[in-house]
Amino acid sequence: MSQYLEPTKTTRSRARREPSGVFSLFQAAQIQQFKEAFQLIDVDKDGWVSEKDVLEIYENLGMSPMSARRG
Repeated sequence: MSQYLEPTKTTRSRARREPSGVFSLFQAAQIQQFKEAFQLIDVDKDGWVSEKDVLEIYENLGMSPMSARRG
């Protein structure tokens, strides 16, 4: 067995970055709305918005991602 493991949703992590201060531009109620909207978009609740999440949103809306591209 290889000593290297493929990253999974549970082992994947992002590099730590310095805070951007972007939250200071918004009120607490707005930040809460952003969080709620993200939770709706993150269909599989893994903390990431993946292609699968976006495709599922399109499907739930009865749309095709290809038809949305045509504008």
